[in-house]
Amino acid sequence: MQDQHLQTAKMLFDRRMSSPTSYRMIPRVMWFESLEQSFIDCIFGDHPAYNEACTLLANTTSAQLEQATLREESLARALELIAHPACFAKHLIPCPKTWEDALGALCNDAYAFHKRFQKGKHRGCQALAFTSDSLKRLLHTVSCNESLFDSFLERAAAQDLLLDRSEVLNIGGETRRVILFRLNDESLSLAEK
Repeated sequence: MQDQHLQTAKMLFDRRMSSPTSYRMIPRVMWFESLEQSFIDCIFGDHPAYNEACTLLANTTSAQLEQATLREESLARALELIAHPACFAKHLIPCPKTWEDALGALCNDAYAFHKRFQKGKHRGCQALAFTSDSLKRLLHTVSCNESLFDSFLERAAAQDLLLDRSEVLNIGGETRRVILFRLNDESLSLAEK
């Protein structure tokens, strides 16, 4: 009996993947949907609850697709924002002299501070330094919530926007970890005195 339903799932999958719109489908998702449909057929058969189960499956699938779409839109907005720091330039500060000053500003109105590296592995680079909390506050402005934070950092790294996910930064003799993003826009450069 199991082989019959597996064959049914395979036939349903093959039919879906051979349609003219199959280039827009994700094969793994289509395979799981085919298995779900075969499972419902196996459990309910001709039972009156069959239509209700199919409707429930369709609603669940469409809700999952909608959530995935919203997630992708949020990540895209967040990446666009971090790629164009001019959008939040009024919330950027020059590199502070102490960590106390930096944390005081980053806990209030500022999202990040400018850092120009004179030595080390990032020598010659300009970056925006965020604390984890200040970056999450910035992302929240474009509806990118905390559950998307790691995905955002991975995509930012893939797009070469992220300079370092956990850089140890020394300011005024004290070290803390920050998240660094490349600053390619010279017009945003704040001179470090």
